[in-house]
Amino acid sequence: IYLFAALHAEISPLLAPLAAQPIQGENRFRQWRFDAPDGLITLTGTGPYAASRTVASVLSVHPCTHGDMLLSIGTCAALNPQCATGTLYRIHSLVDLASQKRFYPDLLLASALPEASLLTGGQILDVQKKSVWMTDADCVLPDLYDMESAAIFSAASLFMGPEQMTFLRVVSD
Repeated sequence: IYLFAALHAEISPLLAPLAAQPIQGENRFRQWRFDAPDGLITLTGTGPYAASRTVASVLSVHPCTHGDMLLSIGTCAALNPQCATGTLYRIHSLVDLASQKRFYPDLLLASALPEASLLTGGQILDVQKKSVWMTDADCVLPDLYDMESAAIFSAASLFMGPEQMTFLRVVSD
């Protein structure tokens, strides 16, 4: 399992339960290894550039097989007022604000989590601008917003298929 998060606060609740041990000196990224199941936690930093650079770097050093899984966890902002603060969502579709590309992570595994769509942009959320983000006349604005997910998907797709990727986000604001 390759677990990626932008911030230490997003993975800190998992470090003790997974008995994750810090990796020292292997590369420039803050990383932890855990054994049950075999996994690697990596902090990407905030924003799409940091996220794509980190994911591509880590996955190029640790070759992926068909049984490997990428799990991206983190926080996000709600664009849809029905998405409640503190709720964990499984992301079923991603839209990259800059390119307008759409990505679809795995949904084959059964889950009781509510699902949501997510928009990824390279700037901090400005709700005054959200009406002009999506340019398609018939386009519906996604439910959530973050700064890393689409970049993580795009970089990881060089090494693994969408059926190997899962994105989980908690609404923080």
